[in-house]
Amino acid sequence: MIQNKQIIYPTFITRIFTMILDSICLAFVSSVMTNILIQTMLWVNKVDNVKALVEIVGDVGFMQLRFVTMIIHLILFCLYILGFWFRFSATPAQIILRLKILNKDTMQKPSKSQLIIRFFGLLLFPISIIFTLFTKRKQALHDLISKTVIISK
Repeated sequence: MIQNKQIIYPTFITRIFTMILDSICLAFVSSVMTNILIQTMLWVNKVDNVKALVEIVGDVGFMQLRFVTMIIHLILFCLYILGFWFRFSATPAQIILRLKILNKDTMQKPSKSQLIIRFFGLLLFPISIIFTLFTKRKQALHDLISKTVIISK
């Protein structure tokens, strides 16, 4: 267990910065996945540009492709966040900045159910992060709901 006097909670700016870094990482991976999907569709349909692909599959087919791309991005987001949280109790940006998610009561690794609750709490992001400005432990709303805290190692 960590002694209270040793705990350093990351600031609002640090938390925003980690979210920006994770977003950049996710955007890169998502763009690669999207490019692979589009290149595969071009190859399968034996065309060399998106305009020709739209002519072959039609507007409805292209909208379906966009829908599939959005689903892939959503799955990737879930896997990225939950995968890193389950394994490391931190996202890559949090790891780089030496931050860690802990159970606020035990100061140990949070349970999977806490992390899942925390994940769904992220849907409240714009409102949630403001709470870090007003809580003693710099907790966002999703931290409060899931009974977790982020600390600097």
